[in-house]
Amino acid sequence: MEAMARWLQFSSFTLDLDRLCLFGPSGQETLRPKSFDVLRYLVAHPRRVISKDELIKAVWPNVIVTDESLTRCISDVRHALGDASQQVIKTVPKRGYLLDLEVSVLDVATGAEPERIKACTPDDFFFPTEGPTVEVFPSTTISSDSQYANRIRQPSGPSESLAAPMLAVRPVVAVSPFVAVGDAAEEKTFARGLFENVITALNRFRRISVVVSWNPPRLFDGATDGVERTEGVNFAARYVVQGAVHRDGERLRVTARLVGSAGLLLWTDRFDGVLADGFDLQDRIAATVAGSIEPRVQAAEARRYSAAAESRNATPHELHLRAQPIFSKGIDNILQSLRLLERAIALDSSHAPSLADAAYCLQLLDINGWAEDRQQTRRRALEYARKALQISGDAEPIAAAALVFAYFGEEMDAALALGGQAATLNPYLARGLFSNGTARLYAGKLEEAAECFEASARLNPWDHAGRRSVAGLGILNLFEGRLDDAISRLRQAVHEYPRWATPYCTLASCYAYLGHEREAAAVARRLKAVDPSLSPTVDQFSDERHRELLGPGLKLMRA
Repeated sequence: MEAMARWLQFSSFTLDLDRLCLFGPSGQETLRPKSFDVLRYLVAHPRRVISKDELIKAVWPNVIVTDESLTRCISDVRHALGDASQQVIKTVPKRGYLLDLEVSVLDVATGAEPERIKACTPDDFFFPTEGPTVEVFPSTTISSDSQYANRIRQPSGPSESLAAPMLAVRPVVAVSPFVAVGDAAEEKTFARGLFENVITALNRFRRISVVVSWNPPRLFDGATDGVERTEGVNFAARYVVQGAVHRDGERLRVTARLVGSAGLLLWTDRFDGVLADGFDLQDRIAATVAGSIEPRVQAAEARRYSAAAESRNATPHELHLRAQPIFSKGIDNILQSLRLLERAIALDSSHAPSLADAAYCLQLLDINGWAEDRQQTRRRALEYARKALQISGDAEPIAAAALVFAYFGEEMDAALALGGQAATLNPYLARGLFSNGTARLYAGKLEEAAECFEASARLNPWDHAGRRSVAGLGILNLFEGRLDDAISRLRQAVHEYPRWATPYCTLASCYAYLGHEREAAAVARRLKAVDPSLSPTVDQFSDERHRELLGPGLKLMRA
């Protein structure tokens, strides 16, 4: 086919139809075959709304598939394009998808000038109907320096310069091979396996781009916006993951760190184990590294956007990031987050991350007694959560929607299924595990909730989700009758989150059951001293026995 000898160019991306590759500012992007075919069809029909039925017929001919398969492919494509704000591939509600960019065709064989695509038929682009589908992941395709370098297309001219600020795309995290300090083959094998596991785990997060840096890159200061140039490879890396493996007999010690621009150390940790643990130790370390690093990267990005001039027109992605750090504070902060998120939604009504987090903000207002009209708050939260689910197949919006559904008692079975789906999509997302555990706590499924909370706290004890999971375990301990464990965890929670009403209510109930009336009353006084407007609710717990167990504390809080 003639079209197979051409490149399709749009924005800073190129589709090579001969090699079936997508190249962008960070080099070659990895896409599953069906996701690539979905992108190719959209690029072949730019600025036209393509219905779901048309896409499914083109990409899965003579095969029956559900809308979920298409949704997942769209999510993969947006991830590859850094389209978190959904400005490139737009969802047109109840109609389909729209690639809202100009696309040009470059004939590689003749070297002709780019020609803008005006109209194409499906037959102009080849979609295979037979043959195996191969899943390609970075950890299975990288084996040598030269192989990695061959996967990166060199910039063809000034239009592809990486020096311009990349404020509208996902932050790039470069992972360097873990260094085996000793010369033993076992150490080198372990370090190599850990390196690949970290890449695989980080690749589950949809809000970052992961690249491999065989030679640790030099990080630039803000003047060059973190753009790194190495031999034959260009990529914009603002964050680098590095690590080392030390051995003493059968004991192993692994150190890992996240370094930002100008060499700023953003996170570091140490892990101990024994060589015999092999894969289990690699899995545990990789999970903690990935689960700890991604929130630190997002927090650093949020600080960058918050520091940007307010006069600059903010994108939905920027507004969403700026809203993140202030969720867990008082009513003024939550309202500020909600305003930023609703600004993002006003700019793009299909921005799923903002929709999901706006729903979460509304739920926080309700749980602390700050909602002026509880019915209206509930309606808005559920509306945002449902819309986020219709648009996105990513773990974070799904987890947020699951928590909101469970809190407001909306289709509890569906909420639990969504929580499980989010955990499957990204088992390294502490916030997803916390949301899944909280949904199960509200449903009265204590054993399942405990597993989720413990996994979240173990995965990232420094993140808000991991620390809030400690409070979840404290509430669960009360329901199980383990009052001493509950008090220990809940005292920690009220120190860390002084404007979260539920731990106060639960802690006061624990003291009351032990006959410590003075301590119970002191908890109530402390809540009112911190914020007189705080008023806990227990309606979210579907089991009547659990609501009754919180009764003594609730009575003191409302006295």
